[in-house]
Amino acid sequence: MTYRKFFSALLLAAALLCACAQREPAGEENPAGTPAPPAEQALLWGGLDWSEHLDLTYAQSFAVDFSPEGCAKIVIDQETYLLVPEDGQVPAELPEDVTVLRQPLDNIYLQATAAESRFLLREPEEQTLTVEDEVQFIRRKNEAERDLMLLAFVEGRYAGNCAINSHGDKLRVLHRCDIGIALYQEFCGQGLGTLMLTELLKIAKECGYQQAELEVIAGNAPAMGLYKKLGFEVYGTRPRDLRYKDGTYADAHLMVKML
Repeated sequence: MTYRKFFSALLLAAALLCACAQREPAGEENPAGTPAPPAEQALLWGGLDWSEHLDLTYAQSFAVDFSPEGCAKIVIDQETYLLVPEDGQVPAELPEDVTVLRQPLDNIYLQATAAESRFLLREPEEQTLTVEDEVQFIRRKNEAERDLMLLAFVEGRYAGNCAINSHGDKLRVLHRCDIGIALYQEFCGQGLGTLMLTELLKIAKECGYQQAELEVIAGNAPAMGLYKKLGFEVYGTRPRDLRYKDGTYADAHLMVKML
C-alpha cells in the first residue's frame, strides 16, 4: 500500500540525538584516545572507527553504529546504509552494497522503515521529512474537518496508524474518502488492524462518507485478506504502479467498500 509513515522520526530522534551528543566533536579525542582526523583529510570507508553501537528494537529491529567523523551506519537485515551529515564528507572506497543517505539525523528511522518493506512509496534515500514538516502535517490534520488519523499504541509503544483522507471539497466527490493503514511488522497478525479499520470505517460513515477507497500493492496478501474481510472489493488494477531499483515492477489493486 502506498502510505507514508509520518510520525516515526519524532519518536526516535531524541534517543539518537542523545547518542550523537555523547560523541566527541571533530578535532578532539574520541573515547579510545585516538584523535579524530581533521576535516580536510579524506575519509576512507575502511578507516572509519565505529566507536558506538546501538541495537534498536522499535517495531522493527535494526542496528546503528556511529563514528567520530559524524557518520552513522544502519543495518537492516542484510542491507547497509551510510548516513552522512548534510555538510559531511562521503567516505571513499565504499562497498557497492552500501547505500549513502545524505539526510538530517531526524530521518534515520524513516529511512529504516522504508527499507523494511517493498509496499511503501519511497526508497530510504528519498525520505526527507523533517520534524518541522511533521509538525505542519499534524497541524493540517487537526484543522481538517473531514480528515482523521488514529494512532495505535501497544503497551506504550507506537504500533501504527490509520487515516481518513477526503477527495476535496467539490460537491461531486464529497461522498468518497481514501482509507490508509500502516502497521509495523511486529504488530501484524494480532487483530490490531481489524480493530483500527473497523473503528475508522465507523467514523467515516458518521462523517457522511458513502464509500471508502484504498490501494494495495499486489503481493501484499495479509493486507488484501484484511480488506476483503472488512468488505472491500477489487474494482481495478493499475499495472506497474511501482518500479524498484532492480528493474522489477509491482501492480496496485484498487479497492472500494460502500458504507
